[in-house]
Amino acid sequence: DATTFNYNDSSQMANAFPLFLGLAPEKHKKKILDNLINDIVNTNDGHLTTGVLGSKYMIDALSQENRADIAWLLATQTGTPSWSDMVEKYTTMCEFWTLKQSHNHVMTGSIDTFFYKTLAGINVNEEYPGCARLTIKPYVLDSLPYVKASVETVRGTVRSAWENSENELKLKIQIPANTTADVYIPASDQSRIFESGKAAESSPGVQYLKTEQNRVHYVVESGEYEFIVKN
Repeated sequence: DATTFNYNDSSQMANAFPLFLGLAPEKHKKKILDNLINDIVNTNDGHLTTGVLGSKYMIDALSQENRADIAWLLATQTGTPSWSDMVEKYTTMCEFWTLKQSHNHVMTGSIDTFFYKTLAGINVNEEYPGCARLTIKPYVLDSLPYVKASVETVRGTVRSAWENSENELKLKIQIPANTTADVYIPASDQSRIFESGKAAESSPGVQYLKTEQNRVHYVVESGEYEFIVKN
């Protein structure tokens, strides 16, 4: 609906799924996203109204559209419905948000990808077959002190671990052999970023590309790196 900027019945699923699939017209995308966020935050007090499929795609869509803060709100929400409510009562995933039917069911378990794809920021660049190029783009929160994650690929183990303190942000990554990675570090100025004790752009295997949207973009070769952002 080009007047209201909603899909179908304007539900969370109806607006999130086209965003996830890349179907939303570019000129309407922001307004559709705003409608989705308004429904989550204001209409439903920070809760989801999606089912098992919509919950997965909405978390992914929010992360893709650089609103991981709203995805984090949903992932950590308490009360009903929420993952917290489910785990507190059964310690397992249930088939439905009503906590009926199966109490040991994978259907609501898709939230696990949010941990390593968004919080740790480990993603495969699908334009390069065989995991030849990766993306490391962690979502760093002040309320979360650290994140550690690893993913097994056909080329080896990918690791991303960050630790946030008052004075610095530390990001350790491991990139498998014969693989390159685009690394996006939360910072507005590359002069504050160091790798293994030296300016990041002069570190072997690290190439600076650009800075935009408060992210410094590097391309790194295979190996292990320790980036530090001085606050």
